[in-house]
Amino acid sequence: MLCLPPELLTLIFEHLIEDLQTLRSLCCTARHIRPEAERLLYRNPLAIARSTSKPSSRIVLSTKRQIQFLTTIVETSRLAKLVHAFNCDSLVEDNEHAPYDLVKSALKEMVNLKSLIFRTFSGTPAVEILAECSFQLEELNWQPVGEDEQAFEKWLQGQKELRKLAVWLGTKPEDNTSASVQPFSEVSCPNLHHLEGNRASIERLFPSRKVESLFWVPELGENVGRVDSMGHLASEFGNLRTLSYGAYFRRPPLSLIVDYLISLERLELVGLYFDELNLDLDDVMKIINLRELVISFSHSSRRLPVPVDGRAEMVKKMFDKLLLLETVDVACEWVMIDEWVYQRWERGCDMPTMIKEDPVRSGRFRVNWGG
Repeated sequence: MLCLPPELLTLIFEHLIEDLQTLRSLCCTARHIRPEAERLLYRNPLAIARSTSKPSSRIVLSTKRQIQFLTTIVETSRLAKLVHAFNCDSLVEDNEHAPYDLVKSALKEMVNLKSLIFRTFSGTPAVEILAECSFQLEELNWQPVGEDEQAFEKWLQGQKELRKLAVWLGTKPEDNTSASVQPFSEVSCPNLHHLEGNRASIERLFPSRKVESLFWVPELGENVGRVDSMGHLASEFGNLRTLSYGAYFRRPPLSLIVDYLISLERLELVGLYFDELNLDLDDVMKIINLRELVISFSHSSRRLPVPVDGRAEMVKKMFDKLLLLETVDVACEWVMIDEWVYQRWERGCDMPTMIKEDPVRSGRFRVNWGG
């Protein structure tokens, strides 16, 4: 192997990207191959951890291991430059007194970072931790609570390459109306392609951007009685190709936005309630460019989103009305907390097939942060 040219070594090592133990061993084998092994080992620690877990499960690295990793990054600038993705979610969650200064120093050294998942530090203004960072992110999953939104907007103005953003802003009930929310400046993440968040996040980050993928995750206050018109964002909704609508709490009716979804091809309705079933499905049939429909469980309820009786007739009606519709996936079984089963109905087939959650939602309605 020592005699192989670098380009062949690179191809060989790419097959080891999910083999943590082998990569560690190769780092200690020979100086000739150590750089390539280190490149893969440090590029995305989360991806390596994911290789030992089910695709839909949440990845958690131990606090001890994360602190060891961050200490190495701070002490060795060469390795810090190799890191392209970092998730400090579990570090903060598992440790109330998380090492703020260590994380701040490590992030400053990760000059080539492209993907970041971040949680709050027990009330410490998290955006301050990014002030001295020079990286240009492509993905950001930002979850601090009670953040200084003006400071966050100012920081976003320097992120010209950001294309995927998950963020929950303005958690007060009055933030669920357009009149109370001021959009972020157009220079903040101008190339945004995917947005995930609540109503306030949409009001701030949707305007003047060509977002094509939206995961609207309503909060408790975003019920039917509190939500006003979305007509001021009609052109932005018209750019959407993919929409996931709903999560834990009862969401506003689809009629709020359906007239603007002129380009939508993929739709996931999360938490379809029996008393809303006919209304929402009537609205779905107005989306003439729809190709893929997914109806999922609410994240807080195991109640079937579509009753068994009449399900086949409902799907047939959709295929008859929506000429471009190719598949309808209906959640039908909740096996475990992180595993659903769907019935997949395809145009031209009389009977559905059973399919697990990951092939249905991963890549379409669930972002694999960090690749």
